[in-house]
Amino acid sequence: MGTLHIFDMDGTLLTGSTANLEVARRLGTLPELQALEARFAAGELDTRGFSATLHTLWGHLTTADVTAAYTAGPWLDGIADVCADIRARGEHSAVITMSPDFFARHLLDLGFDDVIASRFPPLPFSAPLDPAGILTPDDKVRLAEELRTRHGLPRTRCVAYGDSMSDAPPLPPPHPHRRRQRRPPPGRHRRRRLPRPRPHRGLPPRPLPATQLTRRPP
Repeated sequence: MGTLHIFDMDGTLLTGSTANLEVARRLGTLPELQALEARFAAGELDTRGFSATLHTLWGHLTTADVTAAYTAGPWLDGIADVCADIRARGEHSAVITMSPDFFARHLLDLGFDDVIASRFPPLPFSAPLDPAGILTPDDKVRLAEELRTRHGLPRTRCVAYGDSMSDAPPLPPPHPHRRRQRRPPPGRHRRRRLPRPRPHRGLPPRPLPATQLTRRPP
């Protein structure tokens, strides 16, 4: 029996940072993003309101900007090696993140089978943002369950990799296995190597009936 490996992106694969922070650094909009995050932390905005404001703030964002921000990010070392190891054992890997899909989809190039993220219009934004495409914490639970069901695996064969208790939802009780990376203090980007999963663990490659899903081509 295989195993499903579900990875968080912000603070886990992308250590000590987030997709939004890296894009904001590239565009010179860090003060605006920090103000937005403060409103989100205070409960003034949900993920959809947050994303709608980003859509307006980054109206001229280009694919080249995103690629540069992604490339400059403090990624863990060894991600591609781990994905290759998982695949070689017939197992499956996925990333579920509430961050924008225009950033997260780059992870497919490292070998993840599925990347599920909040859906934004094509860059540069010329179409309105559809709130239904923006993920919430509850969506992470639903999507993880859909992945697990699609591969016909029990919860005991699912492993979640995250950096904090905010990543606990993807594997609901009663049988989740979770590994966590400790989050460095803000501003300190210590590069670490992603540990290889144990031989009995792995991940699957196929699509979900979810609009946010980006799938690695065969």
